[in-house]
Amino acid sequence: MKIHLFAWIYLSLSPLGLGDFVFATDCTSVYPKLVRQNPLNGGFAEGISVKELEEIAQSLSTPLLPIAPLPGKSFEQVLINASYRNSFWEKIGVVIRDIAGSHLLNDGNHRMAFQVVTRLIERNGIVRSPSNTDEKLYFIISKVARKAPGYRTPEEIAAHLRGF
Repeated sequence: MKIHLFAWIYLSLSPLGLGDFVFATDCTSVYPKLVRQNPLNGGFAEGISVKELEEIAQSLSTPLLPIAPLPGKSFEQVLINASYRNSFWEKIGVVIRDIAGSHLLNDGNHRMAFQVVTRLIERNGIVRSPSNTDEKLYFIISKVARKAPGYRTPEEIAAHLRGF
């Protein structure tokens, strides 16, 4: 079905000289805003990789209890989910929700979410005000993990993070 659609678009635009434009390989130069950031870094300008998430989880592990995603959950999915949001704070809200709120790991969900969020804030050059303490960030993560009212959706989490 898609091939037929593209062929129809090509044929309908060919008389106008726009057929080659449809099949251009470098569409990013024409429409840079339509290109989503790399979904496997969360869509952030300066993101985080799956390998780095695994390293953070490993650093939180103890010899007798390795920390890893629970069955059916993955670091990749957290980053892909974050890439669908537009604002930085909503992306962070997705990361917190998917790690702490959905209990991604067998242990250390709060600590993992905190580590990831602080790294992303630093990497992306977000300036924190004096009221933006680590304790307040951890408090927000705890509320998300307990599924407190007003801390369930990425938009709600983002609203709290912007004001923290």
